[in-house]
Amino acid sequence: MKVTVRWVAPRVCFIALITALFVFLNYGPEYAPLGYSKWVWYGGAYTLIVLGMGIHVLRKYDHAHVRKRTLTLMTIQLLPNFLLANFILQDWRAGVFILPWPLSGPGHLFGKGILAIGALNINMLWYGIGFLAMLSIAVFIYGRRVQCSWICTYGALAETLGEPWRSRAPEGKVYGRWEWLSIVVFSVVLGLTVWLFLKLMLSGGLEALQSGELMWGLSESLPMQLYKAFVSVGLMSIVAISMYPIFGGRIWCRYFCPAGRLFRWIGGAGRTVIMGSKEECTKCRKCTRVCEMGIDVCEYVQSGLPIRQDICVGCAICIAVCPKNNLHFATR
Repeated sequence: MKVTVRWVAPRVCFIALITALFVFLNYGPEYAPLGYSKWVWYGGAYTLIVLGMGIHVLRKYDHAHVRKRTLTLMTIQLLPNFLLANFILQDWRAGVFILPWPLSGPGHLFGKGILAIGALNINMLWYGIGFLAMLSIAVFIYGRRVQCSWICTYGALAETLGEPWRSRAPEGKVYGRWEWLSIVVFSVVLGLTVWLFLKLMLSGGLEALQSGELMWGLSESLPMQLYKAFVSVGLMSIVAISMYPIFGGRIWCRYFCPAGRLFRWIGGAGRTVIMGSKEECTKCRKCTRVCEMGIDVCEYVQSGLPIRQDICVGCAICIAVCPKNNLHFATR
C-alpha cells in the first residue's frame, strides 16, 4: 500500500495542478500583477523551466548535436516566443511566428497582423503559408528533427522538463497503434481550417480572410469553442504536460500533435535516417531506453534497418548515449 501511495499520489497531484492551471488560464478571470497579463506570467514561467532544465540537459549529455539542439530550443523560447511577443513587439501574434500550421491552430493563419516596429506590416495568412512551405522542404531534406527537436516550443518543454521521464515512453506494437490518434486531431484541424476559410470567403472574399474582427467573431462559434476545449486545452495543454511522469515527455508529439503527423508524412518520404552497424552494436539497449518515441532502436540496428523520420523526431539522445558511437544521422 505504501508503494502505491508513494508513486500514485504525486502523479495525481501533478495532474490536478496542471489541470487547474490551464482551466484558470483559459477560462478564469484576467489577473494582471504588475500590469502584465496572466499569459505573460505563464510564458515567463514556461521560459524559465526550459532554460533551467535546458542547462541540466547540456550538463548531462556531452554530444555536439544535443548541445546545439538544446541551445537552439532555449534561444527560440527566450527570444521570439517570450521577449519578442511580450516586450519588444508587444503583439501576441508574434508568438506564432515559428509555429507552422496546424500547430499554430486554424485561426492564427487568418487576420492581418500589424506589428509595433515602425511601418512593418506582416500579413499572417501569407506568412503562415510561406513558413509552412519552407519548413516542409527543410523537413524533407534534413528530417523531422528540424521542426520537432530544433524549433517547436512543445518539443522544447519535452526535451527539457520531460528529460527525467524519458525512459517512461511506452514501447511495443500496442502503444504504436495508438498513434493513429494524431490523424484524428490533424483531420479536425484541417476541417476547421477549411470551414473558417469558406466562412470568411463567403463573408467578403479575400479581404475577409485578412479581417481580425471577423476572425474574432468566428472564434466564439461552437466549433471553435469545442476545438479550444478539447484540443487546445485538453490535449495540447493538460494531457501534453500532466502525463510526462507516466508516458514520457513526447506524449503530445507522438499521439496527438497535428503538425507532428504532417511532418511524419513529409519526413517519411524524405532522405534523412538514423543508422547503426549491427557488428558494432553490443545490445546494451541504452538507445532504446532513452527513446521518448518508444522506438526499439536496438532492434532496428540489429535488423540492419534505418530509423526513418516518420517515427523519429531526431532528438539524437540515442546517438549521444551509445557507448560505441555506433549511431549516426545518414542520407539514404
